[in-house]
Amino acid sequence: VALPADTQFNYETRKGKPWPYESLIAPFDFAIYKTESELTQERIEAMQNVHPVFVLDTIVASEKINAFKQEYESTLQPDKNILRSRKIIAQQNRELEFCISLLSETYEKGIIQFDEQPEIQNISTVTIIRNNVAEDKDISSLFTIRSALEHISKELERSVPHITHWLMGIIENALAHNVYYDSNKAIQIQRQALENISLTRGMVQSGESIIRKGELVDNDKFQKLQS
Repeated sequence: VALPADTQFNYETRKGKPWPYESLIAPFDFAIYKTESELTQERIEAMQNVHPVFVLDTIVASEKINAFKQEYESTLQPDKNILRSRKIIAQQNRELEFCISLLSETYEKGIIQFDEQPEIQNISTVTIIRNNVAEDKDISSLFTIRSALEHISKELERSVPHITHWLMGIIENALAHNVYYDSNKAIQIQRQALENISLTRGMVQSGESIIRKGELVDNDKFQKLQS
């Protein structure tokens, strides 16, 4: 039996029981709707896959690095010996460029700021949004102010140990958080994840058998009949 397209479905459907009516053929294409339990499970999984969202502010790095350069240059003392002065200036320029590269590398990875929100406590993965592009990262790949200082100090000790102590005082002033938690963007991503869940799974094509007389009404056939 092929139901007319405008026929209302008035059959009593009992899951787990044989279909007592005539065989049904789809009169038109229609989508198979997911069960409420399926949708609930998919919503739970979607929320589990949404990580706390942080935004990386690219302006912080440029401002802080420029401030570091100015402070570094303001502390230099000119040498009256011209030849020696040139050598010193060349060395100082190399040291300055090395420090700037360390700061740039540190800011590139990100210096994260933690607030007191419970949703960002004890987390291992975060979503970082930079220039409107989202990327999931392991939180251990990001710096805190303290770990950034430790990292830069080790690199300075390895390369310019004679001025590390002096440089660290300036570099400490040049470090600031550039990765901030954004609850509004987190809500947006959560909402989008839920909206992306399809209410249907698969299609029944016109002319396809929905169920035949005497067939057991299993979960799949039950859902087709409910759709």
